[in-house]
Amino acid sequence: YPDQRSTLLQRLFQQENPSDLDFRLLAHWLDSSKREKTDPDWTRIMSEARERADDSGASEKERRSALLLLGRHRPGWADEFPVLVRCLTPQVPNEVQLAAVDALIRSRRDAVPEMVLERWPSLSPTVRRAVLDGLIAYQPWRERVLRFLEGGLMRPRDFSVTQQQRLSRLAPEAATWLGVPQNREKALKARSGSLELAGNVKTGREHFAARCALCHQVGDLGKPIGPDLRALTNRSKAAVFAAILDPNRAVEPLYLAYTATTVRGEVVYGTLVSETGNTLTFQQLSGTERQLLRADLESLVSSQASLMPEGLEAGLSDQELADLIAFVQSIR
Repeated sequence: YPDQRSTLLQRLFQQENPSDLDFRLLAHWLDSSKREKTDPDWTRIMSEARERADDSGASEKERRSALLLLGRHRPGWADEFPVLVRCLTPQVPNEVQLAAVDALIRSRRDAVPEMVLERWPSLSPTVRRAVLDGLIAYQPWRERVLRFLEGGLMRPRDFSVTQQQRLSRLAPEAATWLGVPQNREKALKARSGSLELAGNVKTGREHFAARCALCHQVGDLGKPIGPDLRALTNRSKAAVFAAILDPNRAVEPLYLAYTATTVRGEVVYGTLVSETGNTLTFQQLSGTERQLLRADLESLVSSQASLMPEGLEAGLSDQELADLIAFVQSIR
């Protein structure tokens, strides 16, 4: 219905301050039309969208609606890109960050992978997951992800297990860089003797209490900071052995450690367990949760590693390690 659409567009263009619905209708029209939009009306609308998306005083809904237009209007990309970059900071509500990620993915612009990589340490697990899904899906960007992995700029633990599998299917060479880090490979070989020994569950519980209960809970023993070990899907001795010696091998992004620094200089360290538009909640090693306002954040940086440290096997004999493995296998 060209005439109806033209009438609708004229009404939208006449709005001094486009509404949420206006932006959504315009986004739909941009997607359905192949023509470039360079006339003054479009210039005004896109300028309004950029300003609203970049306005920290606007509501989440208003900013998300404005971001719907960005990444679609190719003539305005030079003005849009800085806005999207500024949206990817920990002070910005999570849903607004995700809308900015959507706009970046829509744009298919060459600069996106490097820009995201520069901000990678401060992105939350939810935003990282959305970014990686977009980078993996687009072949030119996927090639860059492979180069980041090869050069050590991204690490296997940055990817969820599902994303690792997806990337390996689309680019089989990715398996070369999604393996075990060399230093842990040596540790796995050096302590493989424990796999030949029968473990004692009772003794293993004592080692668990001394070394693992800080972050894992079994019954009334320990703290529920790390993953629930009752949910282990692979309880083979080899799998538990690898999980203890190489904790970052298959860590889910939700269990990555983050360091948040506030504008007052306070430092909070832990896993990021929940996010809202205005707050971030951390699970600390003490077992307590700490909530911070996004407006109070100076920086947010991922350690790129699990809270569970490498080298946990140090000080354990092969027999003691076998006992610990036996206890973990027994958890139900």
